[in-house]
Amino acid sequence: MIAEYQDLHRYKIIYRERNPIRLVPPLEQPNLLAAEPMESAIRFFRKSQSIMHDFQVRCYRAVATSAVRESENRELFRDRVFKESAIRLEVIDSAEEARLMYIAVKNKVDLLGHNWHLFDIGGGSIQISLINAQKLVWTVSKPIGAVRLWEKFKETPQCHPALIAYIHKELTQMDIPVDTSEDHFRGCFATGGSVEEATRLVNQTFQQGFTDVLSIAHLRATRELLASLTIEQRIEQLGMAADRADIMLPAIILVEEFCSLFHFPSLVIPYTSLREGILWEIADRYYSRS
Repeated sequence: MIAEYQDLHRYKIIYRERNPIRLVPPLEQPNLLAAEPMESAIRFFRKSQSIMHDFQVRCYRAVATSAVRESENRELFRDRVFKESAIRLEVIDSAEEARLMYIAVKNKVDLLGHNWHLFDIGGGSIQISLINAQKLVWTVSKPIGAVRLWEKFKETPQCHPALIAYIHKELTQMDIPVDTSEDHFRGCFATGGSVEEATRLVNQTFQQGFTDVLSIAHLRATRELLASLTIEQRIEQLGMAADRADIMLPAIILVEEFCSLFHFPSLVIPYTSLREGILWEIADRYYSRS
């Protein structure tokens, strides 16, 4: 993603490209990035360096999250990225990931002086934070993202009780603080491609600058729909991307279980991401030096 800044508070996206490469290690080698996806990622970085040169990019930040930071060969991967593309890849920890997500949400929505939960689901991990307008109060991460769940349970029947039991156990071990008092926690924001795709599947449409609400009833309806279709049917009938169609069901089960366990009747979808957090921070750093 490349942005052009008008000032500290305004930017427009002038180039965007998504290359869905699954770096989450396979179950047979859970601590090592596999050779083929590493090579694909390095080719993408080489291409990105050329694009950055063409657009005369002045500031950038490239980060790697759960899949890379939890792999034993992350330093090898990072060094090869720099050697072959001259791009410095930062392997950030979960606290930095949460901080960037907080910046993204804070710049997208008005937190209204309340405390909120923030639930972010990625391919490698989930991140749950407590936030307000002043700061990121608390955060915790666990490597049970959508791709990891799919890899672990892809050979079992869909919606298998073992998957649900596993998710329930992992969530309860996270010791998430929840106060059901309405005036203490206003609600929960949810970010990630899976929850955004779920809003599309229940016929909610994204409008620039707005948010959506995804209820637990919507999640259950989405789960039932996905469970009734094969991966191929999800692609053909629902228009889902191939890299989303397989992992979508375990992702929705995870989000639904989170809502049920912590009594959230709905989630607020702000349509923002780690990328936007990075863009806002680059603006802040660049203009503060000007």
